Amino acid sequence: MAGIPPVTVEVAFDGGPFSTSYTWSDVTPWVEGFSVKRGRSYEVDRMEAGTLDLSLDNSDGRFTPMKNWSTELLPSNVTSGTETTSDTAGFTQGTGVTLSSSTSTPHTGARALRFDGASTVTAWQTIASTAKIPVKANNKYRAAVWLRNTVSAGFPALTMILRVFWYDANQNFIANTMVDSSTIVLAAQDGTYQLFEAIGFAPSNAAYGQLQIQDPTAPGATWVMYADDWSFTEVAPYYPNVIPRRRVRVRTANLLPKDTSTGGDISQTSDNFSTSHVSGQSNSWVTGTKLSGAGAIQVNFVQTGDGVTAFNSSIRCGFMKTDTWGGWGGASGWTWTRTYPVGLAKIVAGTTYTASGYYRKGDTSASESLYARIRWYKDDGSFYSSSSSVTVTPVAGQWVQFSVTAVAGGSSTSGVTYAGVEIGTAGSQAGTFGFIDQLQLEAASAASEWTPGGSIFSGFIEKWPVKINGLTAEVTASGVDGFDLLGTTEFQRPMRQHYLAQAPWGYWPLTEGSGATTVQNLADDLKPATLTASKYGGATAAFGAPSLVANDDGTSFSLTNIATSPAKGTVVDVLQNGQRSFATLTDKFSVAFWCAPTLPSSGNTGSLFRSTDATARRAVEVSIDSTGILTLTIGYPDGGLNSTYSVSTNNPVSTSTPNYVVVSISAGNGTIFLNGSWEADTSTLSGTPSSPQLRQPKYMTLGGNIGGPYIQDFTSGRYAHFAVWDRDVGPEIYEEPYFIGYKYGLYPTFWEDEVSRLSRLVKYAGFLGETDFDATVTGVQNLDWDEGTSALEVLQSTAEAASGYVFMDGDGRLVYHSRKRRQSGPIRYTLGDTTGLPYESDLDFEVDEDRIVNEVSFTRPGGASGVIRDQTSINTHGRKTKSVELNVTDDQEVLDASYSTLNQYKDAITRCDQVVLRSSASPGLFPVALGVEIGDKIRIGDLPTAAPAASVDFYVEAVSTQVSSDGGTPEWVTTLSLSPAVASDVWILEDVELGLLDQTTDLAW
Repeated sequence: MAGIPPVTVEVAFDGGPFSTSYTWSDVTPWVEGFSVKRGRSYEVDRMEAGTLDLSLDNSDGRFTPMKNWSTELLPSNVTSGTETTSDTAGFTQGTGVTLSSSTSTPHTGARALRFDGASTVTAWQTIASTAKIPVKANNKYRAAVWLRNTVSAGFPALTMILRVFWYDANQNFIANTMVDSSTIVLAAQDGTYQLFEAIGFAPSNAAYGQLQIQDPTAPGATWVMYADDWSFTEVAPYYPNVIPRRRVRVRTANLLPKDTSTGGDISQTSDNFSTSHVSGQSNSWVTGTKLSGAGAIQVNFVQTGDGVTAFNSSIRCGFMKTDTWGGWGGASGWTWTRTYPVGLAKIVAGTTYTASGYYRKGDTSASESLYARIRWYKDDGSFYSSSSSVTVTPVAGQWVQFSVTAVAGGSSTSGVTYAGVEIGTAGSQAGTFGFIDQLQLEAASAASEWTPGGSIFSGFIEKWPVKINGLTAEVTASGVDGFDLLGTTEFQRPMRQHYLAQAPWGYWPLTEGSGATTVQNLADDLKPATLTASKYGGATAAFGAPSLVANDDGTSFSLTNIATSPAKGTVVDVLQNGQRSFATLTDKFSVAFWCAPTLPSSGNTGSLFRSTDATARRAVEVSIDSTGILTLTIGYPDGGLNSTYSVSTNNPVSTSTPNYVVVSISAGNGTIFLNGSWEADTSTLSGTPSSPQLRQPKYMTLGGNIGGPYIQDFTSGRYAHFAVWDRDVGPEIYEEPYFIGYKYGLYPTFWEDEVSRLSRLVKYAGFLGETDFDATVTGVQNLDWDEGTSALEVLQSTAEAASGYVFMDGDGRLVYHSRKRRQSGPIRYTLGDTTGLPYESDLDFEVDEDRIVNEVSFTRPGGASGVIRDQTSINTHGRKTKSVELNVTDDQEVLDASYSTLNQYKDAITRCDQVVLRSSASPGLFPVALGVEIGDKIRIGDLPTAAPAASVDFYVEAVSTQVSSDGGTPEWVTTLSLSPAVASDVWILEDVELGLLDQTTDLAW
């Protein structure tokens, strides 16, 4: 690499941490230096939040928090409207207009500028102008003045427009508009001053600006107008958004994500590449053939016949992925889809881009010409169009570069926001395959030298401290990555957190203490419910009964002692005395609740849930009979008729364990679920409502009908975790809460694989960023944490239960590395003079006795516990104990993890805690400095004889980057914190090399 590759520092001043729409602003010209650190010091520590320190030149005040307008550019007598003199110096009057200084009702001070206009003033004539004021090209400016009409009778209404005329250095006219030139109408005989302003950017060749007031419509009569408090200022360009929690990133010119650009090296998978659109194709990440890094993508094309349309068989480097959930059986089905970008670059429509990469034909591949092009996608995930293609002619045994240049979206660019690279054949011959590496997409008209894509830091500005030294000023902004947000996000108890993550219309846990009358609504705390007596009264309704579900430390609502005669009852009114302040229902509605009902007497029915409209007509009801069978009844307006549709469950509720009931209604069909399973739906009924529009609920009640006069309207028992939605719901509501809350009994033993658990927690936390999780290796249990526990704590403990770890990568993705990463992982970089990747010579090797572990006490919640030890190590180093507690589902796993820990740390380990790379002195190091990630396995080679060996392998635990500039060539230093890659090969029984447990071979589990 010939020199320092372009690196851009961008801030989204209009985008906070939870915004989904924002615009990046390039602040690179003002960067004086920055430092980034991500990772941890030692392999047994937890990853820490990544940090950014960013020094910016702030001489013009553009990065001063909350700064508004800069120094006034107009002379004081102009800004004040000739306040200090009785003349009109500083202004030029237009033809037919007379200017004078007036003491008649100024806006501020003693004087204002008066305009006396003749009836001959024509449309778009200049009324008055200031002198030409020096300006800076491309900077943002604000022009303003206060105007009022005369109050005298007989004068017309006026329409005025404020403009800035721009001139070049020779005072030649350039343009006379701003981005939002301001027009104002002054009503006749209205003496009220109105602010008149325009804000915009000076043209790229502007040197002067001049304020002018023009009349776009001829007044047609004599007129009088007053002006005061003129202003022309340079606007702080990012006002008012120089505040904390603005997004920030430090990225390379390669817009593709780092994993796509490096041929899958980051994830060590081909997950960012798709061949699924062509049946029979395949792709995989391989380490045998590569251009750089640890591996490349192998693509196996399929035979489709020569001479057919190009790209009939292809690989898409980055694509739109669609996930689909649903299908519960029965007479109707439910699906939900989500389409999102994977491995694509975010682009700007209408901009010119160049895509490039390298392809190597497989040694035994058939000969076949290939084609490359750019694919454009819309923000909604739909494919938009492709660029024209270029031909790629593979050469046996060689990496061949290709590049294609195109305008994003072509001639019509509406909605184009993503781009990817596609490589295909014109109907490949049988056995056509090859390898792809070093992909790049850049905003350029030609391909430049490859650099890894993505960012070395993505996060949020935490502070904007301003340091002023005489005439100079700088801001040293500090930033943090998404770990900081996760660390300050507090979880409710698991069951509550699950419901909240599904965005309910209303959610009432019903877990208030005994004696409470107000019912908390966690979905909207401004809309609680009340414990309301039925107008027939009589029963005992109270909070404080034992909880119905696991993973919740609250209570439940109970309804007891319903009188038999006369009809009496008390229910929970979940719309607070009928004061409905929720969204209007269309044809969709869902309700979920837990209950432990007392069955009605023989021949009677009771209501578990009921909603009624403003005229007391039934909208939705779930009732129960004396055998425990549930019936769903839906009332539709149906042309004004009181039409109802009912369907009953096949199975009764349990009388000994809690029951979970869900109803989901959509498009005229209602479905009822019991304890995570589909029971019945109304599509089986003969006849359907003429209109699927649902009745609007005025009341929604649990345990009965707030206005019902009959004893069978009420059902004794306990109720908890009541939620409603103005949409239909899927398994995340009708199934998952049952698994979490009771399927395994009233204790927290809900289990799933660790990747599913991490994905669940990400949704609970409301994390909007991308994730990259390794394949699952184990099952974890106990979805359980205390109220107020941080999302980060739960994520980290989940990863640790599987003996892995989570961190934020440079692109701001939440990454999970399983323990498999450190079992026979490939070498990504070999550092040394021989490979052209030199490192600084000051390496410190040390035999570490501080972190010896020779006794491990282990336990699994609800399972095995014990102690293992290595007596030889104890005799040599003394007893050094470590506790291992893993929240897994298998006793053998915690035992295997304990033996692995003992084998790895029972003896002293030779460490080298860090290696320094000075890329500015050796530009060939930039692909490492920009591409290295936490968890990479590297080799330090060309070591002197005094070192432990000629080469030593390490894992990267932290990446620290320091960039500084004194106006000359930037100094770029990268420091990698390391841990020994000992005991990283998997032990294999009877293998010649790997059949011995030693410092390089370990038990895998």
